[in-house]
Amino acid sequence: MIYSHVTLHVAPENFEEFKKQFKEFLPIAEKYQKLGGQWETKVGTLRPREITTLWVFEDMAHMERSNKSRIEDEEFKKARDKVLPLVLDLTTKVIAPLPCSPLQ
Repeated sequence: MIYSHVTLHVAPENFEEFKKQFKEFLPIAEKYQKLGGQWETKVGTLRPREITTLWVFEDMAHMERSNKSRIEDEEFKKARDKVLPLVLDLTTKVIAPLPCSPLQ
């Protein structure tokens, strides 16, 4: 498995709307990728609100197929375009587990 580790920053005044829009976006996104988890930073970066999302892929080829398919999906683009304007910035990393990791 590999993981897409996404860190988002959302203005506090947009946080509730972000959660609402993401909840609507999730079933569409999960046609292409599995949500491994999503967390809000409670201590540290609080303004803007920091959200960490972990998407799960079988391997790099799966992630590349997913990315290509999402680009062509109008429903995905519409849902994404409701979420992204609420995001101040976004950082994505692709991470892979080490042998001792409980998540493989």
